[in-house]
Parts: sequence; C-alpha cells; structure tokens
Amino acid sequence: MHTHDEYRATLESSLAAVVSELETIAQHNDESGDWEVKTDASEQFESDENSEADAAEELATRTAIVSELETSYRHIKRALEKIPLGTYGLCEVCSASIAPSRLHLLPSARTCSLHLNDERTLAL
Repeated sequence: MHTHDEYRATLESSLAAVVSELETIAQHNDESGDWEVKTDASEQFESDENSEADAAEELATRTAIVSELETSYRHIKRALEKIPLGTYGLCEVCSASIAPSRLHLLPSARTCSLHLNDERTLAL
C-alpha cells in the first residue's frame, strides 16, 4: 500500500515527464493556464500545396497530442492539490475511497471504479 508521500513522489515525477513532453510541442500560457501548440515559423510561409497540407496535418497531430497531455497535466496537478487538503484518493462523484489498486495504476484517478465512466465528463 502506498502512502500519500509515495503518491506525491509518483505524481511529481509524472508531472515533470508530462511538462517535459509538452514543452517540446507547446508553450504554457500563464494568463489562461492553457498549453498552446508551437508552430514552426517556416510553416507559415510555405506556398507549395503539399507543404501546406503537410504543415496542416502536423499541426492537427500536435494539437491532438497537446490536448491529451494537457488533460494528464491538469489531472496530475489536481491530484497533487488534493493531498494537503486531505481529499486525495476520494471519488469526486460519491466521495468514497478510490481503491488502492486503482490509485496504484493511475495515481491521478478522480473517481472510484463505480464512477469510472463519469471521470471523462467531470469538469477540470
């Protein structure tokens, strides 16, 4: 069984990895708190149709990746904020304890197994 200190260390390590990956393709907007996809300046001046299509496809791919990473980032940050509040490991839907086996697999889990399907619809 993990302690909150062990979960904190795992979450902090995961956060560092997510931030590192985000920083390669996005930049953090301090005002909004969002991550915004970086664009290559050379992509903006391409006139070849194939190059433009490639650039658009690359931007779409990066946008999707940033979206997934940003969701992970927000879930990890939220989990870290819950530890000192004493609400870490409690389901955000029913307040029941989240099974240690679930937290072991996903330390940033926000719901118990019963409300797993509700996790995607919870506001960040």
